[in-house]
Amino acid sequence: MVKFRKYLLAGAALCLLLCCGCDQEEPSVPTEVLDFDLDTAAAMVDEVEWLCTWLQTQDTVSRGTAEAFVDRVNQLLRPSEGDNLLAISLTDAADRDDPALETLTIRHDMIQPTVYYEGISLVSATEERRCETAEETGACREHIASLRIRKEYAGDDPELQGWYLEYVFTQYAHDGDWSFTCYNSTESINVPAQLSLRPAFAEAPYTSP
Repeated sequence: MVKFRKYLLAGAALCLLLCCGCDQEEPSVPTEVLDFDLDTAAAMVDEVEWLCTWLQTQDTVSRGTAEAFVDRVNQLLRPSEGDNLLAISLTDAADRDDPALETLTIRHDMIQPTVYYEGISLVSATEERRCETAEETGACREHIASLRIRKEYAGDDPELQGWYLEYVFTQYAHDGDWSFTCYNSTESINVPAQLSLRPAFAEAPYTSP
């Protein structure tokens, strides 16, 4: 566990870059907490999980492939998130800014555990709804909801005990779209781990960038 904590502290700067903690003020209006359908939640993050896993199985990628990865993740989550996930996957994040390098090297000492690795599973999806009501009618005049989709490690590696990551989404209108907001996690979303791929990785209906 000491070794795990050492790596977590070393990754603190990256954690800030990736919003590993969603610091949110206590709501001033009532909150309704609901279980969100786990299958629907899984579909919201599954392609990103697969893309991150795919990237981590590569030794090197071409600059064009790296940019395609970034573009797709930005589409699935939000602008800049693909850039962030690529940066923490490279042996040297500065390589991306060097136009002379046509091939970028992927690091393997640190990975983001995804559901395509043994021991990692989605365990819950929780929606919190807040609604400020109008005094005259009692109707909701401002709706905001947050959705936390949580994955955890449940294997035997003592260095990963207690690791989790949540995708946090926000909704600003009833039945509106969910917008990715940030990650909430232990101190770093990347950990020093060697995990085996699930067979589902090769069976997934996605294609590499």
